[in-house]
Amino acid sequence: MITTFVPNCVFIPENPDREACTLLMLDGDNIYGECFTQEGKPFCIRRHGHFEAVERGRVELLPEICIVKIDQREFWCEEIQARTHRIFGVYAFDRRRHVHCCSLTPSYELHFLGTQYDAVEGLDDEDRLNQDVLEGDAGSEEVQYYDCHWIDDLMKHPCREGFLPSASEGGGFVVEGVVSVTTDAALEEVREWYQSSEV
Repeated sequence: MITTFVPNCVFIPENPDREACTLLMLDGDNIYGECFTQEGKPFCIRRHGHFEAVERGRVELLPEICIVKIDQREFWCEEIQARTHRIFGVYAFDRRRHVHCCSLTPSYELHFLGTQYDAVEGLDDEDRLNQDVLEGDAGSEEVQYYDCHWIDDLMKHPCREGFLPSASEGGGFVVEGVVSVTTDAALEEVREWYQSSEV
């Protein structure tokens, strides 16, 4: 008997809107698990990563969007390095989505949001530094793939929203308040949030 309903997947009908989607709880793992509605009624079964016997729609894992900040100072030119103490690439990813890129081990698909840095004290051209960093960001790859194990280790160093990580290699946090039920929509939601704030 399911006592505490913790939604971690969702049924998305053929013509979805948020109200038509049904939150579900997957009780199990990637090998085998059963999905229940909030009322405790069985909905479908997941075997070997696939949801079975779903009609007039699809079941997907709910996205768990995270922000990770990765030390990337070494990739910047000496001029930028001389004007900063630390430089981090900021990425969003869905911790529930694993991909395999010519490797037996899974990777996360990281979506680039921007660069954050810690400028040296007394810098008199910080506006120019910011412009140079933005120009560098424009040439960055939009999507990169990093080994899940390495990113999971970085996530063990939590950093608060609006702050750089305390760990030299980086850190991250889970994004709260995402309302989108698909990964692509959730990533776009987080991108808009990042552009309107400083995370």
